[in-house]
Amino acid sequence: RFEDLDERAHQYRRREELAGLLARGLRELAEQAGQAPRWNFYKYVVSRNGRSVTAYSSMTAPDDADLVREIEQRLAAPR
Repeated sequence: RFEDLDERAHQYRRREELAGLLARGLRELAEQAGQAPRWNFYKYVVSRNGRSVTAYSSMTAPDDADLVREIEQRLAAPR
């Protein structure tokens, strides 16, 4: 049915728009950190005001002492 095709096309456009927004957001984080992600599980720690970004590679474990310390410091920072 035409209505079904029209709805699927609309859903596809919405997914495409969302993917574009996410890509732009990631590109902005990479530019602020001065380092683009090289692989899956790349980590960006962002300050509360969104101005300071630190990048951690995919090889950094989620429980890495430096990563945990930075997250805790940023969470403790005033809003």
